[in-house]
Amino acid sequence: MRSTPEKAPAFYLFLSSILGILIASEIFFMQKGISSNRLTIFSEIFLVFFLFFFMRRNFGVFTASVFVILLHSINFYSFLIDEEYKNQLTRFRGKLIQISEGYFGIKREGIVFRDESIDADVYKYAIVECETSDFNLQKPFERVLYLKGFRKKCHKKMKILPAVMDEEGLTEGIRRKLLKLIPDTAEGSIIAGILTGDKSRIPQNIRSAFSFLGISHLLAVSGLHFGALTIFSFFIFGRLFSLFTSLAKRLNPYTIPSIMTFPFMVLYWGITGGSPSSTRAFIMTLLVFISYLNMEKYNFINIISFSGFIMLALKPNLLFELSFQLSFSAIFFLAFYLENPLRIRNEENSFFKKLIQSSLELFFVTIFCTSGTFPLIANSFGYFSTMGFLSNLFFVPFYSFLVLPFSFLSAVFSLIIPQFSPFLFKFPEILVKISFYVAEFLLKNDLPLIFIPSIPGYYLCLYYFGFILIHLIGGNLLRYISYALSIILLPVVFNFPHEYKGEWLAIGNGGNVFYGIFEGKNALFVNFLYNEYISARDVVFEIARKKLPPPSVLLLKGEERKKIHFLQNILKFYKIEEVRNADFKFFQLPFY
Repeated sequence: MRSTPEKAPAFYLFLSSILGILIASEIFFMQKGISSNRLTIFSEIFLVFFLFFFMRRNFGVFTASVFVILLHSINFYSFLIDEEYKNQLTRFRGKLIQISEGYFGIKREGIVFRDESIDADVYKYAIVECETSDFNLQKPFERVLYLKGFRKKCHKKMKILPAVMDEEGLTEGIRRKLLKLIPDTAEGSIIAGILTGDKSRIPQNIRSAFSFLGISHLLAVSGLHFGALTIFSFFIFGRLFSLFTSLAKRLNPYTIPSIMTFPFMVLYWGITGGSPSSTRAFIMTLLVFISYLNMEKYNFINIISFSGFIMLALKPNLLFELSFQLSFSAIFFLAFYLENPLRIRNEENSFFKKLIQSSLELFFVTIFCTSGTFPLIANSFGYFSTMGFLSNLFFVPFYSFLVLPFSFLSAVFSLIIPQFSPFLFKFPEILVKISFYVAEFLLKNDLPLIFIPSIPGYYLCLYYFGFILIHLIGGNLLRYISYALSIILLPVVFNFPHEYKGEWLAIGNGGNVFYGIFEGKNALFVNFLYNEYISARDVVFEIARKKLPPPSVLLLKGEERKKIHFLQNILKFYKIEEVRNADFKFFQLPFY
């Protein structure tokens, strides 16, 4: 069922909000003398006329959409020009945010700095003393930082220290108490991550393994976790309510489950820090409960769109946050599938056909959610896992409907009876241990990551506008899958490694990284000089641009601290079989 202006007006308002923010950013950068890609601008103009064409017969939605575009354009343009950073202090203190590898920001202070020795999961708060300078808006990366709300970068770093900041409030107190009760084991670190968002305990080898399998999103709090926990709570309270037959006959069957589930929603949202994905899920669930209480049938796409519209109205720069983009792209693509799902006739109510139906639904839901996030993941991280699709088929339902609910129940009872917490968390730990065995089995298959170093903006516009167009003209399963296969294969096919002849090649312009054959294996030599930062991510992207096969041997020379940090990051991308300290002199290497 396609979203017409009458059935899903919020869908058009949400798209109008996005267009208004994009138009404001284009105007702002044009005034700064920065020209945008013509194809990207053309795509945005095309979507404006495309939306107006579909809304032409509904004057109310048409007028509201024009008003939303103008309002969001003015609002975000004011945000860009009025938040020029005027604070000349050199000391900043606040919550630490990791932007990308080696880049960090201080929340609410508007500054960005670079440091390769910091782990954002350990350094929750920091004090930074440095001299600041303006962003170079000619660089795409710094333009994105500006759109996110950062205004200055550290020019000369002086000192970075961990800071302690007291966070008052009920949810923060519960969060701290819960972290003390969760067992300090590898399995417990996963439970702590999915319940509270604290990933500081998770060992590096587990993070790398989950990254290889394309399931690292399970280690962070997401809308998927929030939705699964809400469904679980609603189901439990609904079953308990049905036991009271006399009361169940007199009341709306959704009233008591909705009211009882709501406090747990607020608690989980508060404990996890209110990330964009959990906020989206919270607003959506609240709207669903309201429709239940009013005994009205809700439109799924309308609810998704309205939650996005509210979030962008309150904080327009959320549009440029990856968590916001991934959350809404995944849930919208899920909605596109649910509008016309694959059904199997089962008149005889066969268990076997029910099992096939459930398996097919899981398969296609995974396909659509993966398709929705594919270009964003490839564009932000420069790669995607070939094992990701198969991994998500098992790990997503396993973590959503087994690990998370039982972990949450264990957490609730542990807060009530702290003495029994080691016993209560035993079963969730066993479940996580099972997932480790499955991950270990999958990692034995040598399926590499596919690297896509850069995706132009017009490709992203073409990709998502194409799916929106199919939805608005009446989407079906065959149309979506045909378009997804054709558009996804384009960047993948052109980025497969070509034949490598074995010569040693310089990676980057620094002269400190080389790629070649060492003792019959593909090797990467890295020389860490004093006061010089070598980004593992940049090295990986440069290897991908040259279309070289992944290295299996690392030859590291220089400072030990930098070696360890580089190794931790390179393991997110490659399966390294051997690591050697290159203590021999530079001229002794075969590429000298």
